[in-house]
Amino acid sequence: MPRIARERTKYHASTRPQAVVGMAAAASKPASAVPSDFFASILPQPQPASTAARTLPTAAATDIASAPVPLATGTADAEKELPRQTKKAKRVERHKKWLDKLNTAQALQRQQQRQQSRLTDKSALVRGMSQMQSSLRQVQAEMIAADLSGNSATRPKQKQPDIPKSRKARNRAAIQEEQRFSQVLQHPAFKADPLATIRKHLSNTLQQQQQQPSSK
Repeated sequence: MPRIARERTKYHASTRPQAVVGMAAAASKPASAVPSDFFASILPQPQPASTAARTLPTAAATDIASAPVPLATGTADAEKELPRQTKKAKRVERHKKWLDKLNTAQALQRQQQRQQSRLTDKSALVRGMSQMQSSLRQVQAEMIAADLSGNSATRPKQKQPDIPKSRKARNRAAIQEEQRFSQVLQHPAFKADPLATIRKHLSNTLQQQQQQPSSK
């Protein structure tokens, strides 16, 4: 098939101004063919200074009043109002936080010490009883050694305390011993030094028992 020539249609106007196109066309013609008033019709006519001043647009008072005013964001004012924190203030604040942490740690330590002291007070009676038993064993061993070293034949036999046989008598004796033991625990000398008080009581009792045969 033979090729068909396509006709191109321009949908956009020319970008060259009309005045430039006219000037280019006039320049291509000889000077005799260009009319004298051609450039006067294209170029703007000069105006007097007084006329130009009158033709300048002036802003009306209503335009100035209705002109948009930019709103302040307030950040600049806030920065001016808030004072900057100095190094000394920062150091004081850090020291204050450190003191708060230290006080919290000390309060926790004091609470642990109080709990430990409560447990110690509860077990103090048990420890006192164990120490009392060891002291009684020691005194008993000393008394046995003294009896063996002395002349047991010349010494009169000590009267042994009567052991209650009935149940009521045993209960009554147990109640009396509990009351006596509670009185001993409440005694100020026993509270101050339990071991020294027990030793002193046993030594006094032993001396009284040794002096009874000689007095007779």
